[in-house]
Amino acid sequence: MPLSSLNLILIGIFVRLSCLCLLEYSERLFQIPLTDVDYFVFSDASAFVSKGLSPYKRHTYRYTPLLAYALLPVTSFPPFGKLLFILFDLISAGLILKISGQSAALLYLFNPLTIGIAVRGNAEPIIDKRNTFSCQVKKVFGDGNKPNFSVHLKTYPAPWAVTVWLYYADKKLFGFIPYSKRGIIYGIISACTFLSLSWLSYSLFQEEFLEHAHLHHLSRQDTRHNFSIWFLSFYLMDGNSPYGFLCFLVQFALCLLISFKFSSDPFFASFLQTFVFVSFNKVITSQYFIWYLSLLPLVIKNLKMTSLRVTTLSALWFASQGFWLLPAYFFEMEGHNSFLWMHSSSIVHFATNIFIACQIINHYQPLHGKIKRN
Repeated sequence: MPLSSLNLILIGIFVRLSCLCLLEYSERLFQIPLTDVDYFVFSDASAFVSKGLSPYKRHTYRYTPLLAYALLPVTSFPPFGKLLFILFDLISAGLILKISGQSAALLYLFNPLTIGIAVRGNAEPIIDKRNTFSCQVKKVFGDGNKPNFSVHLKTYPAPWAVTVWLYYADKKLFGFIPYSKRGIIYGIISACTFLSLSWLSYSLFQEEFLEHAHLHHLSRQDTRHNFSIWFLSFYLMDGNSPYGFLCFLVQFALCLLISFKFSSDPFFASFLQTFVFVSFNKVITSQYFIWYLSLLPLVIKNLKMTSLRVTTLSALWFASQGFWLLPAYFFEMEGHNSFLWMHSSSIVHFATNIFIACQIINHYQPLHGKIKRN
């Protein structure tokens, strides 16, 4: 007998809380560090805020100060943040269930990666929940604030604004600039939301907020090893590689192109933009995968692939990560010089993602008809 939606969510709650209890128990009993390192960054930032200090006194805190305030209870009850992230994770699952049905919700609810991200204390579920809301563009006044709240938290949903503008567009200014009354209203609401949140944060911490929450990501060149194909260049040039700006231009151009090609289907365009954005990003860690995996259930019902093709693409995606993780293990744990191996693995991972993106485009069939695939 098929499970009801409520039972599905309840099982998801049970799985996450069980994993959280197991994680907390293992850390205390076996001294195994399982909590995400970012959780300690959030906790320290909240501790500074509780003392009337800036959250940016915590090195590597690169988020809105509002997150540090939201996590203030962590200072007296450490698991609070993990429980909050689990709550948002479940809300995202509920939205996916409402939009795309049980099959898509199952993919999200019982995905080990999404469970692990929330349980280990990463803030991505808050962003994913906002992003799932942001993809819904049916109500201009109700949804105009959502994408820009997401952008305030993370910058990567910013290109979605172009997609939504083109989705609404039904007229052309001077014969070539697409626009619509709904799009203008949506843009005004979005701009007011983003500027209001930014003004509030700026009034609290001035240039510290601008530098650490936004400007840092434009100039960032991470010299620590990660999945990105740009990593080795940044490492060899000590964070002063000329490819940093090139990376940004490529991301901008591709996201703009996707907006124009697939604006008739905002779910698909947003997923594809995020997938491409992450694949070309200057830094890629496992938590970045959740950015597009949280949107995959919204489009998967319109992917017309055989089970064999889905299995093959999934296996390639996991294998490309394993191919990189092996030299990373030898570098981190054994001290071997495996930089060339890691860089080669990053290229394989990148090529695999591009291949998968092409396959998804070629086999995606929206309910309202065919989309352009040029």
